[in-house]
Amino acid sequence: KVIIIEEDTDLVLEVTVTDNEGATKSAQITVNIKREVLSVTITGIVTDEPIVSSNIAVQVGDDLFEVTADETGQYTVKVEVDDSFANKLVRLVALGNNAINPEVEFVSQLKSVATLITQAGDDATLTKNENFGVNITNVSTAEYALVKRDNGDVQDEASLSNALLAVDANEKLLLASLIKIIVDDENYTLPEGVNSTLALVSNANDID
Repeated sequence: KVIIIEEDTDLVLEVTVTDNEGATKSAQITVNIKREVLSVTITGIVTDEPIVSSNIAVQVGDDLFEVTADETGQYTVKVEVDDSFANKLVRLVALGNNAINPEVEFVSQLKSVATLITQAGDDATLTKNENFGVNITNVSTAEYALVKRDNGDVQDEASLSNALLAVDANEKLLLASLIKIIVDDENYTLPEGVNSTLALVSNANDID
């Protein structure tokens, strides 16, 4: 039987020996088994203009890694997952600080953990020079909204690649511009009943 280890585990083994006269003696041995993990550090910025002190969540399957961006919108987060998550997609979600940008909900959909590790290279740190998607922006949010609208929740890298190829560039630019107006221009606010920039561009009725 194969034992799947998803977290560090203490395994207790009991050994019993019997001598020629039938006498037995038992002893227990505790073995610490460490899970195999994949790790990559992601560093980027939340911006159309920098979104100050936003709350960032990195979603990988059921795992969640959270960090707060600094006063310039920069963030760094270490992602460490079980090696069974190698092919799972990585999603970056940034929520605006309630006191500053409560309407902001930006998303950047990245490829698989394995792909990000390869892109990061020897230093295991993924930057915008290796993958511009580490920057969570109005444009990445518009792109994510269109992918989800047309494909639902994409679960694998091949499906994501196909979905991205099908995104209409003009429509993406239109939605990104709409987000920028809402975030940057105090004369514009979200429509009644719409609570975030992602919700706005995810709803065709509100866009119209």
